[in-house]
Amino acid sequence: MESGNDLDALNYIRLCWGLMLEHGATSCWEMWDRNTSLCHGWSAAPAMILPAYVLGVRPTRPGFREFLVEPRPGDLQWAEGKVPTPHGTIRVAWKIEGENGDIFRLSIVVPEHTEAKFRPPKEFTSADASVDGIPVGNSSRGIILANGRHQIELRGTASTTDAASTEVSSRLPTIGATSSRP
Repeated sequence: MESGNDLDALNYIRLCWGLMLEHGATSCWEMWDRNTSLCHGWSAAPAMILPAYVLGVRPTRPGFREFLVEPRPGDLQWAEGKVPTPHGTIRVAWKIEGENGDIFRLSIVVPEHTEAKFRPPKEFTSADASVDGIPVGNSSRGIILANGRHQIELRGTASTTDAASTEVSSRLPTIGATSSRP
């Protein structure tokens, strides 16, 4: 998914790991046939890929003290999951709604002593954003979220990523309670 081939990656997961599920697997097999080890850690890649890219949760500082939330939906309409960290569990759920798929809603729990930076999916970089019911305008440069529960809604026409969406700025708005940092 790092190469940007989100749909190819999701389809590969569906094909290979979906085969395991079709055969009743309760663990990750060594290979995609049933003639090898039926419990093998090296084939557990989706356990890292799905939270890191579909949910979009990746650390930007050691121990997830700061982390990025940049969902990559591909052809999915929703996802939810938990990412354990030394500071507590990050919880993310998102869904795409609206008649034209032009509404993106995300809820997140940011653990204490951490801070998240939300970046919208590339399909929503030109959308108007609100955080916890407060309009914040265009979110393409990102939104900093302090610890706590947050609801983000993006409404508007989908677009492709522009240069502004990849900038990192220390002047981004911070939403929520003040993070306590040592």
